[in-house]
Amino acid sequence: MDKDSLTEEEIEEHQQNKQLTSAELADLFSNYMGSSLFSCMFEHFLQVVQGDEVKDFVESAL
Repeated sequence: MDKDSLTEEEIEEHQQNKQLTSAELADLFSNYMGSSLFSCMFEHFLQVVQGDEVKDFVESAL
């Protein structure tokens, strides 16, 4: 059975019952922690940076 022959209802039912593996959960958590870290670092850096050009660059990264 290919994806095109599945109905929307069958796809939704399949996705509701899908369990993530420990590797998938670890990857999601790692990405979340990395994003949180960089967000906090850039917020702090914006408070202490003195160069206007650098400040514009950091603001665009957020």
